[in-house]
Amino acid sequence: MNTKLLNGQAFKTLVTNGYLSLSKDIERINSLNVFPVPDGDTGTNMKLTIEGGVKAISNDEDDSIGDVSKKIAKAMTMSARGNSGVILSQFFKGLSNGLIGKDSVDAKELIYAFECGVKQSYQVVQKPTEGTILTVMREATQKVKDSCDECEYIEDFFKIFIKEAKESLNRTPDLLPILKQAGVIDSGGAGYNCIIEGMVDALDGNILKNVQINNTKSNVSVNTFNADSVLEFGYCTEFILQLLNSKVDIANFDIQEIISFLETVGNSIVAFKDDDIVKVHVHTFTPGKVIDYCQKFGEYVTFKMENMSVQHSSIEVNEKKEHKKFATVAVSLSENIANTFKELGCDEVILGGQTMNPSSEDFIKAFKKIDAENIFVFPNNKNIYLAAMQAKENYENANVIVLKTTSIAQCLSALSMMDFSSDDLEKILLVFNESINNVLSISITYAIRDCNVNGLNIHQNDYMAIVNGKIVSSNKDKVELLKTIFNEIDEVNEKEVMTIIYGNDINDEEKSKFLEFISSTFDYEINEIDGNQDIYSVIIALE
Repeated sequence: MNTKLLNGQAFKTLVTNGYLSLSKDIERINSLNVFPVPDGDTGTNMKLTIEGGVKAISNDEDDSIGDVSKKIAKAMTMSARGNSGVILSQFFKGLSNGLIGKDSVDAKELIYAFECGVKQSYQVVQKPTEGTILTVMREATQKVKDSCDECEYIEDFFKIFIKEAKESLNRTPDLLPILKQAGVIDSGGAGYNCIIEGMVDALDGNILKNVQINNTKSNVSVNTFNADSVLEFGYCTEFILQLLNSKVDIANFDIQEIISFLETVGNSIVAFKDDDIVKVHVHTFTPGKVIDYCQKFGEYVTFKMENMSVQHSSIEVNEKKEHKKFATVAVSLSENIANTFKELGCDEVILGGQTMNPSSEDFIKAFKKIDAENIFVFPNNKNIYLAAMQAKENYENANVIVLKTTSIAQCLSALSMMDFSSDDLEKILLVFNESINNVLSISITYAIRDCNVNGLNIHQNDYMAIVNGKIVSSNKDKVELLKTIFNEIDEVNEKEVMTIIYGNDINDEEKSKFLEFISSTFDYEINEIDGNQDIYSVIIALE
């Protein structure tokens, strides 16, 4: 085919096919993990991110590429998770900025849009690292720009782009030594190339149909609600509202007008305005009132209502909480750890972490539940930080401060020192950061493959010790590994308090052996927590 102009519907086809291409190859993308730990989730994060955009335009018939790309970018911003997912969402946001006002574009105009996408992607990362998805995006875009005289058709653009993108991806180990050491290419770049390859296939007429979009549905039982039942929990009501110029002054419309009404008829409210779109989630006994009221401002793009009494999974109905000056949100690996965080005073806990990073929208929902002037966020994983930051940028009802916690241990330390009595934001932040920097974090997990990391020859299924984010030792026996760490790291002698969080795969005998060793060697104050987390046998915080 020779396509000179790309319109909205054609772009929709390309993006959807790109999503399906990534979905087919997700296991390979997830396996491209720098460290041999069982947390490969780059492919999953990117899939869920672009899936949000594809869902948003699945029934869209708009022919304007500017409008379609804007809808995709908006949805991807909210569904973004993981560093690669956030970067991908920002690429599509920049892309949409370059397509504003366009009904269709030719190859040269598409080059400009891709340049905008690359620029936006780099802006979201504080210290961009080459040898990553960013490099692949940038080098492929630059190659097409340098060869723009050859790009008469859209197919010409993508032919040059994907060739350079593949070559750039193969060069990533030369730019990032840690990739070469692990013997892998960059996983984010590989995921990005899968999407582009799907777009190329679509242009060639190869439309993928054997991978279904994962439209999330509630598992309900019709037997749980009958003629004698009482509506105990109300209806979970969610919708996207398109504001209309004929009904409201969109530029000056304040979302608080809708929020104030929702507070009179429901709870668990999440509502925000993004340009001319409003997204709402509310638990209410009278969804009809919500429908009638909000329709004064526009018309519904999507609408979902579920009787919470018949939902298979239990739903916690959160009443609106008291207004606070300071509040906290943390990410937890398990329900048990979440309960510990709450016992320490954490206001909201988001379940997630390794293998399932929360999205930007998950953070925004947590922010809305709190009603606070200042919200401290503990992402507790380096791959969640960008999603938290993106949520911060898209939330206007509070001053959100995202702390750079990369482990559960750091969060435990910070929450244990939490004290808002000074009423001084800077002092509170200083205490949090001091606690985070003071804690020594140790975790034990297992290797999913043979590799050499930091000069260590690690074999598949060996246990590995990670100290402050760095793999420092391995052993086939987790207790012996712990003993090695405590015998070889001098810093453990400077600490006084040990908090041990036990995972699912450590048994009572192993716990007893380790505690016997610690008690006979050190004079720590010891706190034990049954975290029941997966992946990590033990998480230790030393202070």
